[in-house]
Amino acid sequence: MSFYYRCNHNPDAKDDTATATYNSSLVINVLANDTDYDKYDTLSVIHASDPAHGSVTVNSDGTVTYTPDPGYSGSDSFTYKISDGHGGYDTATVHVTVEEPQGDGIVQGTSGDDLIDVHYTGDPQGDMVDHHDAILPGQVGNDDIILAGDGNDTVMAGAGNDSVEGGNGDDLIYGNGGSDTLIGGAGADTIYGDGDTGSGPASDPVSQTVDWGNFSQDCGRVGDQTVDMGDTKVSFDFNAQDHGASAKFVSSTQYVAPGESYDSHSALELYGCGGEGGIDPTSTTTLNFSSDNPDYTGEVQNLSFRINDLDRSDSCDDHVDVVTLSAVDAEGNPVAIKLTPSGHQTVVDNGDGTYTITGGDQDTGSLGEDDAVGSVLVEIVDPTAQLTIGYSNGGSTDQKISITDMHCETVPVEDGTGEPGNDDLQGGAGDDVLYGQEGNDTLHGGDGNDSLFGGAGDDSLSGGNGNDTLHGGDGNDTLDAGQDSDALYGDAGDDLLLGGPREDTLDGGAGNDTILGGNAADTIEGGAGNDSLEGNDGNDLIHAGTGADIVMGGAGNDVIFGEDGADRIDGGAGADTLMGGEGSDSVFGGDDRDLFLVDAPENGMGDTLDGGEGGDDFDTLDLRGAGPLQVNSTVTDYDPVTGVSTYAGTVNFLDGEGHVTGSLEFSNMEQVIPCFTPGTRIATPRGEVAVEDLREGDKVLTRDNGIQEIRWAGRADMTRDELEAAPHLKPVLIRAGSLGNGLPERDMLVSPNHRMLVTNDKTALYFEEHEVLVAAKHLVGAAGVRRAETLGTSYLHFMFDRHEVVLANGAWTESFQPGDQSLGGMGNAQRQEILELFPELGTATGRAGYHAARKTLKKHEAVVLLRG
Repeated sequence: MSFYYRCNHNPDAKDDTATATYNSSLVINVLANDTDYDKYDTLSVIHASDPAHGSVTVNSDGTVTYTPDPGYSGSDSFTYKISDGHGGYDTATVHVTVEEPQGDGIVQGTSGDDLIDVHYTGDPQGDMVDHHDAILPGQVGNDDIILAGDGNDTVMAGAGNDSVEGGNGDDLIYGNGGSDTLIGGAGADTIYGDGDTGSGPASDPVSQTVDWGNFSQDCGRVGDQTVDMGDTKVSFDFNAQDHGASAKFVSSTQYVAPGESYDSHSALELYGCGGEGGIDPTSTTTLNFSSDNPDYTGEVQNLSFRINDLDRSDSCDDHVDVVTLSAVDAEGNPVAIKLTPSGHQTVVDNGDGTYTITGGDQDTGSLGEDDAVGSVLVEIVDPTAQLTIGYSNGGSTDQKISITDMHCETVPVEDGTGEPGNDDLQGGAGDDVLYGQEGNDTLHGGDGNDSLFGGAGDDSLSGGNGNDTLHGGDGNDTLDAGQDSDALYGDAGDDLLLGGPREDTLDGGAGNDTILGGNAADTIEGGAGNDSLEGNDGNDLIHAGTGADIVMGGAGNDVIFGEDGADRIDGGAGADTLMGGEGSDSVFGGDDRDLFLVDAPENGMGDTLDGGEGGDDFDTLDLRGAGPLQVNSTVTDYDPVTGVSTYAGTVNFLDGEGHVTGSLEFSNMEQVIPCFTPGTRIATPRGEVAVEDLREGDKVLTRDNGIQEIRWAGRADMTRDELEAAPHLKPVLIRAGSLGNGLPERDMLVSPNHRMLVTNDKTALYFEEHEVLVAAKHLVGAAGVRRAETLGTSYLHFMFDRHEVVLANGAWTESFQPGDQSLGGMGNAQRQEILELFPELGTATGRAGYHAARKTLKKHEAVVLLRG
């Protein structure tokens, strides 16, 4: 027997070097260069020390895993120990170099509310905006990819052609310079394609408060001064026509609505002295806003406050609080003001940049500053450099109003980064606001109720789902409503507006626009320019605007107004209501029962009207209100089954002496078509009698010829549907006292073409007549006169041997005057009855001999009288 003995040798561990990527683990095969003299032993790693800047894990396969500390780069080392399994050991060192961060070119936000701009350093790989690390295909330099992630982020993409995704949250994204693709993602996002005309603001808006307690007073009065609110200065200027009027700070309790943060014990009180000799003292308070901070323009935005103690009194002093407001921006342009009364105040946009608040009829007595019914909320959203508040009252006693502290924000200066480009903005889900600004931009609203503003350039805007609002801005834009009920405004330029399947509002604005309505009842406004408008399906309302427009109503019961310019109008299928307006228009009714309206000579002269022949055909030419005229017509067709005749002819418009001033041609008309309503009290020798109770043979008091006998009385009933189909026939409500001198004594309803007697110094001055007749519809807009909404009405006529002026509800007004248009618009039975009583009215000469009792004012003359 023999024995073999082997001598074991220690293994030889050799030092290693390795390179790790920034923020990444590295697996190292340390045994790869280690040796064992005995050759047959299996080597293993049994231990590794901790490095200074990371950690090491020994793996079962003989490798080790090195993990650098987060954010560390540089040199590191650790030792490891090996075993041959037979009692032999050795140790070596691993030297690791952790590389500097190498970005992936994508700037990533966190899950929080990030501000990602050129100073943002939160990307895991160290990527930054505008860091010359573009990875977009074919791009170089500062063309960034920015993924903002979750949270309500603010992203300023800077220069270059960038791609930005806001991710979840309510994000604010600025593309700045270049042609960018900006996607809001989920949430209510606001996206600007460019900034200063192309970038984001240099700073965020800062809330400011105009605290009247910070203003100094002299003898209880606030004088002219400038107060620094922090980032905004307010210059206060007070002027009064009466030295007794004043402004002062008070700490009395003020009305503040629930949820509002106005100081309920801080207010500026504007004090007005009572008037003397009919003079109404007026004070004017002017606030000018400015800033010494270069990050802000000096204007303020989102300005709001309350005006309290607005009331009136109908007692001895008979005062009425009246406040006039105006605001302008730094360029002197008027700024819109929103007024929300809490009581019965009247608020009026005067159309010249001023707004008027008048104490309400029901807000009488001694209202205090803390009464809700005496309060009006004032809100001014857009940048404002100056606010002016005028206060007056018409009473004999001293009165006052209070203005709460004012809340507002600074307006940041835009940083103007980069040149504007052609941007692609996508709102995604949520109620988004997208601003294309300069360049030829593409804006997609996506889901939600979005607001899209194209700005300058030839833009393409698509609303997507939701009730969206689209503004094309300057340039030749394309606006697509998408789904749901949208509002599209082309603004300046030759725009294309496309309606969707729901009820849309489509307004072309200035320029030669093309507007195509959708499948529902759309409202279409052509605006200025030679527009092409098509309603398509649905009962559409179309206003062509100024210019030579082409209008097609399409299917449905459309209402079309050609307005100014030589228009071509086609009502299409359906029972349409058509008015050419001023200019030489060509109007075609198309199929079914159409109504052609000519309510003034200037709206008919030069027109060619064709009722059409198809469908349920019965077309009406309504000439009521068109003044003296002459209708010459011939029968072109007769249906023996229905007994309906079709007419063609000419309408000549006449001046006061019977001379022809213009004409229109009509054809294919089945009817060429004025009156008291029930309840009106007519003066008779036996007292006042309701108009509906008057009959032929009854006697009535007249202004010119004493007691006269009624020769004929008639009635025309109209249902709600008929009034809705012909809104120009809706009655006019004349309130008691609205015609002056307490007349009429009671409210009265009359037909729109019924004429009221007006007598005053102005009639003689302007028209060389002491008394004139004015159609009720031309009085609409005067105090106490308006169109009335009713479920139905009845118009009653009565006629004498001559046209008379009679007393109705204490006011002088006309009796029925037959003419071509009024007789033509009556039913056959009523017309025949009148002709039997007055056979001379069967001829044009006879009708011309039935003279008007007074000169009748035209629409523009009535305007002069009312405004004069």
